[in-house]
Order: sequence, then C-alpha cells, then structure tokens
Amino acid sequence: MKRFLRELFESAIVTISSNVSGQAGVRLRRLFYPFLFGSFGKNVTFGCGLRIRNPEHIYISDNVWIDDYTLLVAGRMTAGKRHVHRKETLQGLAEEGSDWIDDCPKI
Repeated sequence: MKRFLRELFESAIVTISSNVSGQAGVRLRRLFYPFLFGSFGKNVTFGCGLRIRNPEHIYISDNVWIDDYTLLVAGRMTAGKRHVHRKETLQGLAEEGSDWIDDCPKI
C-alpha cells in the first residue's frame, strides 16, 4: 500500500508539472521534483516533458540541467523483460540499479 501511495504521489507531481512550459514550469518542477529523487542537489533545472521511471534510484548533484523531453530510467531490471549489458570500468563491473548525475552536466 505504501508503494502504491508513493507511485500515486509521483504520478500526480509529474502530471501536474511536467508539461508546463516556460519559467512557470521550471519553478513548479524545482518545487516538486526534489521529493521524487534519491538525492537532489542545488540549482537543478528540468525542461518540460520529462519522463521519469524509478526516480528514487536517481541521484542528482549540483548545477544540473536536464533538457526538454528527456527520459530518465533507473532501477533493477527484471529478468526476462530487458537485456542489460553492464560495462566494465577501471573499478570493476558497473553496478546495476542506480543512476548518478554528477556536477554541472547538461543532459
């Protein structure tokens, strides 16, 4: 039940604020979107039309700009539904499940 209420809350926030354009939309998203994400930095700007899946697994740092009509997806993949290829890094195999958006990118 708790998960259902959270998803309902997230859907309401995104539905109300995602398609409002201009400065009013930017302000609405700055007001409501921090409640959705795993962590949320300072000076984060979202364009309109953003689509978000599993925002509790997305961590956004400072000075991030996510442009109009961007799709952000994070979370564990269910076996049999999607194929995920994890890239080998210098630190080892990339961890599945979370997305980190670090300081000052424009997506």
